[in-house]
Amino acid sequence: MIAYAEKNSVDIGSWNLSNFRSALEFYLNASFNMDNVLIFTKYYTYFHQCRLRSAAKDLNNPISELSDKEKYKLYHEIFAYPDLVDMNTLFGYLINKLGSGTVIDPTTKEDALWRVIDFFTKNNICELSSYAENNFNTLNEADVAQYFKNHFEDSK
Repeated sequence: MIAYAEKNSVDIGSWNLSNFRSALEFYLNASFNMDNVLIFTKYYTYFHQCRLRSAAKDLNNPISELSDKEKYKLYHEIFAYPDLVDMNTLFGYLINKLGSGTVIDPTTKEDALWRVIDFFTKNNICELSSYAENNFNTLNEADVAQYFKNHFEDSK
């Protein structure tokens, strides 16, 4: 489903993420399934890309030229809903669980965790995340460094 949404530019930014909470908890805690957890991270990332696109349409200036007040407002427009998951903690958990292993998305043929890193380090999300009251929607730099360390010898 998410591959279809991405391929056809379906805007899912208004969907209710809380519907996926029980499935994520099941695949993390009851019957660990990395493929299904990574499908969730792909969905979560695309969901926020849609929210960013929608919020950015209304801007007159690039994000880098916004005032602190405008950046704070933009951050909350993108991430303003009850958090489904602490992405910071989930990302760290997945980095440790996978080690040097890689989970390749069968549709895009990309490393699924790389897409998460790419999203959170592009489009000024790091800068916008500094306006958050918590670190749920950021990535820990040490976890990103661990990802690179785990894959340093990987030719891809």
